Amino acid sequence: MLLSGNPPFNGASDLHILEAVKKGQFNMEGGVWDDISESAKDLVFNMLSLDPKNRISAVDALAHRWISESLGSNAVKAKEKVHAALDNFRKFNSGNKLKQAAMGFMI
Repeated sequence: MLLSGNPPFNGASDLHILEAVKKGQFNMEGGVWDDISESAKDLVFNMLSLDPKNRISAVDALAHRWISESLGSNAVKAKEKVHAALDNFRKFNSGNKLKQAAMGFMI
């Protein structure tokens, strides 16, 4: 979503989206993906691998060539920004799970 502005899995309904996730079916062709580098697409592809044995780890993702290319000469500052962004995502995701649990309880 950060690269393209769209979720990686699409479908006409939540059920179709969940089926695409279960099957590992996603598309990075055409549209906004035409403007995204091949190394960025490679990282996304490796992060979304259906088989956990083939899925890239967080440590390996941070060492991926797209991250390295993006960091350039300001590697230390850029890595700090990446870690801060990851922390923000963790906080957001935790809050979202709490909200979902509360809504489920209320329903």
